[in-house]
Amino acid sequence: MLIDFEKTVSTLRDVKSGKIKEGLKLGIDQIDEYLRFKPTNFNVILGHANVGKTSVILYLMLMYR
Repeated sequence: MLIDFEKTVSTLRDVKSGKIKEGLKLGIDQIDEYLRFKPTNFNVILGHANVGKTSVILYLMLMYR
């Protein structure tokens, strides 16, 4: 089996009940709903050429400051 079903369900219950700390918000509700920053995570931004990845990341870095 690829995942431990009981552990996964337990983790999801912990998230739902608020036992796991949320990541840092940017203060923009539309973005905060989908993206949070955690100090030990490594985020990778992927996309086609010339679609604005760098602009978005620079904007997010500016807002996060």
